[in-house]
Amino acid sequence: MVEIQQKIEEALVPILATRDAYCVHVHVHNERRGKLVQVYVDTDEGITIEACAQISRELSSVINANSLIHGTYRIEVSSPGVGQPLRLLRQYRKRLGKKMRIKHRIEGEVVVTRAVLEAVHDDRLSFIDEKNNRLVLTQSEILEAREELPW
Repeated sequence: MVEIQQKIEEALVPILATRDAYCVHVHVHNERRGKLVQVYVDTDEGITIEACAQISRELSSVINANSLIHGTYRIEVSSPGVGQPLRLLRQYRKRLGKKMRIKHRIEGEVVVTRAVLEAVHDDRLSFIDEKNNRLVLTQSEILEAREELPW
């Protein structure tokens, strides 16, 4: 599945480039009647349903033309959604000023910190926690980060 996933990510590059979009994540897994290809894409302004539908059609054409998947498959193209973990620095930049739930390590211990994303510089992310302390982490130090929903 990893090989198929990589080929799909490569096939997405020219499709997304024409829309100033980027691939957040591709997941391929088996279903009862074939494979399910889940593609999460976004833009800095947010992606529309129409753009997702166009990307899905173009990707399907590329998959068929290059025989990337043998047998039956279906494609779901969508934005990552608000509750999904952040994977790319580009996603963090869109969430400046937002409250985040960050899972990371301090001295070998896994901790969860709730903090507001203050700044993104190169691969360093700066947060202000609930006690007004600054926390600076590199993206590689973050095990998981999600935007905290207000409700």
